[in-house]
Amino acid sequence: MNVLLEKSRIATGRLTRGRIVQSTALSGCDISAERVSTLIGGLYAGLLDEARWADWLAELRGAVLADQAVLRLRCGMSEELGMVLSCAAPDMPSAECIGTDRLGLPEGVAVVRAVSGASVLAAELRMTDGVECRLRFFRQAGADFGPSEEMLLSMLLPHLREAVRMRARLAQVECERKLWSATMDRLAIGALILDERGQVLRVTPMADSLLAGKDGLFVAGGRLHASFPAEDRDLQTLVGETLLRCSATTRPRAMAISRPSGARGLGVLIQPIAPDHAHAAPHRASAVLFIRDPDALGSIGSGISHEMMRQLFDLTPAESAVALRLAGGQSLEEAAADLAISRNTARAHLRSIFSKTGITRQTELVRMLLNSVASLGCATPGGEA
Repeated sequence: MNVLLEKSRIATGRLTRGRIVQSTALSGCDISAERVSTLIGGLYAGLLDEARWADWLAELRGAVLADQAVLRLRCGMSEELGMVLSCAAPDMPSAECIGTDRLGLPEGVAVVRAVSGASVLAAELRMTDGVECRLRFFRQAGADFGPSEEMLLSMLLPHLREAVRMRARLAQVECERKLWSATMDRLAIGALILDERGQVLRVTPMADSLLAGKDGLFVAGGRLHASFPAEDRDLQTLVGETLLRCSATTRPRAMAISRPSGARGLGVLIQPIAPDHAHAAPHRASAVLFIRDPDALGSIGSGISHEMMRQLFDLTPAESAVALRLAGGQSLEEAAADLAISRNTARAHLRSIFSKTGITRQTELVRMLLNSVASLGCATPGGEA
């Protein structure tokens, strides 16, 4: 027999008074303990797979015998972190209910009447961090929802609140992960996350771009390999020893990787990720491996806009063009030829750059540009500045 809380009144999604009763099912909904457990499990399964929330909504729609259902989730002011899901009975187009869920209800569970005359079983969640959730179930006029359906939704509401809160947090973490990944790409640094066995768990776009060419490094069988056998043996030893001594005090280790194309070698640095014994799990992130292509450093300057150079150094577009080409590895003569200007004009621009920035040598200019925040405004692989 199921143990259910018999609701006396619902004000904010929690029972203000209740008592334990024994029941084999919710009258009118025919809900068993197994089905309630499935509904609760489906909520939490949706945290890692949004499609599972669509399945959960369809399952709950069937449980309360609704014609239509809609779930709206908004995380703060960002629409990207929210979602809208809907479903309907086979003979009922789901689009009809999308525009009728804004009923301005207080937080909690309620059965109300829509303007169209439809019976609406509604749940509202509002959290202090700006997360909002609206859940609506619709029945055609004359087929009202009753206390049992209201009770079921009340039982699920605390789980929905927790699942929504966790989803918002996961969405924020994912947003931050993408931000840091894009920042590393702008600095022309690729990164791979390895598990405790040396298997690749995640790859940043810059690293993926470098590995796709299979020029020095590539992934096979889920592991990172070097193109030349001798270097590959050294790389596997480096990774293995780092993982074996994985702790907060283990120092990063590095090596150079030759490239079959003859291009300048890649630099590789591996650093352990200190284990969190409180959350130990198989295939956890155990090390991060950074890759840098020295030839990619020149592309940093090519992605900096003239407007950004004006904002940071008060350079004109012509001066910016010369400075960025020097930062990209060109000589003054090569920059002049590339810009179709005379060598004397290029020298005049360089003198003006020195005067505005307070430096006196080209090497200092290159260092200043590459170490400035300007590089963070470069376009990323497959992305925008």
